[in-house]
Amino acid sequence: MGDRDFAGAIEIYDDVLRDEPSNAEALAYRGWLTHLDGDSAGGRDFVEEAVAADPDHPDARVFATALALETGAPLEAAAHLRALDRIPGPPFIQQL
Repeated sequence: MGDRDFAGAIEIYDDVLRDEPSNAEALAYRGWLTHLDGDSAGGRDFVEEAVAADPDHPDARVFATALALETGAPLEAAAHLRALDRIPGPPFIQQL
């Protein structure tokens, strides 16, 4: 897989999703890569699926925030940020 090989990376996430269709991490990153590959609407669909599968998945919330801002939906972005703020950080972060 080469530098910025979005198609190759997307294939890997598709393989994961065939076995685990509600894997929030795979959905979130599949969506983000789809967006980076030029299909923002398709990417947003995957990211929304990720948020639905696991509302406490921080990366899904960050990607959803970025995509909402990009499409001119600041209130939706704010809702994702509020949800993100309520997600407890990993233990090593909480110890800082």
